[in-house]
Amino acid sequence: AETYVDMLVVGYAPMSYAQGTAKLRLIANYEGIGPVFKLKLELQNLGKQPLMDTHIVLNINENIYKLRNRHPKVPALIPNLVYKIDVEIECIDPTGASDTVKIFVFNKESTLPLITANVQMPMCEQDFDL
Repeated sequence: AETYVDMLVVGYAPMSYAQGTAKLRLIANYEGIGPVFKLKLELQNLGKQPLMDTHIVLNINENIYKLRNRHPKVPALIPNLVYKIDVEIECIDPTGASDTVKIFVFNKESTLPLITANVQMPMCEQDFDL
């Protein structure tokens, strides 16, 4: 447990923080060794009412990463269903640098995020031309 807490403090473990009155669960991980990764998001409405017009905003360091779909939209979050969203992210840094990807979930009724998460991406495998 102490190691997991240390990972949270440093930013190596996926974290999510709910804000406001919406009850959401966000699980965020990545797949791959690079240079193209798949960011795997699972979003679940734990409340009793559906949430409409939900947007996911990804904040990246554009010197290191390029996204194919920066703002995935989930038209309706029905209670207790798990919505799986995959986003491709490409490391464009020639040294294979890593950084944290910040994830924000919004809907049209709030200016504050409903929930946020951070994913610490790994260093990327690079192609070596010989």
